[in-house]
Amino acid sequence: MTEVSLNERVADLLMDLGLIRHKSQIQSVKPLTGGVASDVALVETDQHKYCAKFALPKMRVEADWFAPVYRNKCEYEWLRLAEAIIPENTPKMFGFSEKFGGFAMDYVGGDDCFVWKEKLFKFPPDVTIAEKVGKTFGKVQSHTGESTFNSSEFLKKDVFFHMRIEPYILYTGSKHPDLKPIFDRVARQLADANKTLVHGDVSPKNILVKSGEPILIDAECATMGEPAFDVAFCLNHFFLKAVFSPQFKKGLEEASLRFFECYNEFIHWEDKQDFSRRVAKLLPMLGLARVDGKSPVEYLNPDQQEGVRQIVIPLILSPQNSILSTINAQFSGIR
Repeated sequence: MTEVSLNERVADLLMDLGLIRHKSQIQSVKPLTGGVASDVALVETDQHKYCAKFALPKMRVEADWFAPVYRNKCEYEWLRLAEAIIPENTPKMFGFSEKFGGFAMDYVGGDDCFVWKEKLFKFPPDVTIAEKVGKTFGKVQSHTGESTFNSSEFLKKDVFFHMRIEPYILYTGSKHPDLKPIFDRVARQLADANKTLVHGDVSPKNILVKSGEPILIDAECATMGEPAFDVAFCLNHFFLKAVFSPQFKKGLEEASLRFFECYNEFIHWEDKQDFSRRVAKLLPMLGLARVDGKSPVEYLNPDQQEGVRQIVIPLILSPQNSILSTINAQFSGIR
């Protein structure tokens, strides 16, 4: 999408949502970078700063990777629900436009705001942020794990398949024939799961920190599914950052443990040990997916990628019995 067409879509969206009366009220539109799945823009009007978002049919990656654009509505519904549960940890939502296929939310910025991923590259992790992230996701999944939760807006399993199961699990398994039966089996389990509402992209790049509080964004993969996926997805980023920056290994391992311990307090929908074992199974698989899947992390060099393979493949073949032992095994393997 060109910048001109993005400007037009943004203006149409804000008009449709009743946020402006005339297009002339828009003072500037600035495309925001960082993701592969959407067009996102900071929109300044004469009254407010908004963030407008539209899903792309094809991801901005080298491999052919497509997904339904109505995932944009799934994300909006997740954020709107989260806003009701944890309002201090989500942007204010201003509405979704069926006509223009996008939504608007409050722009979160300022001198006291940063993207968590950027800090993790440069400094030892602030473990208190990891604790808060574990608690915020725990609260959302605890709420949606209740038998009374109305899940009718979150049954878009095809979105999760195209955005996560196919590019992360099935594709990675196809690159490792000896592991393919394991990946295929987990893919079926993920497709069938219906335990809680899943965010699907719990990554430090999708967590802003403002005034010391995490702000959750980017829930394009939201569906009812396997909560262990969200937990493993986040833990995997701590591991990969430690591979990239081994000088921060100790702090990142502590952040991993505290994230999980704080999340674990909220599990009520199933046995905690069963949950821990499933996270332990998924975590090394996602590690392999981020070097050999359709969306490899951009910061690991070839030697570091090979180091990830050497650590995670044995854990895929012989999973640990708990997530704590898996975290220990992964971090112990980093040199």
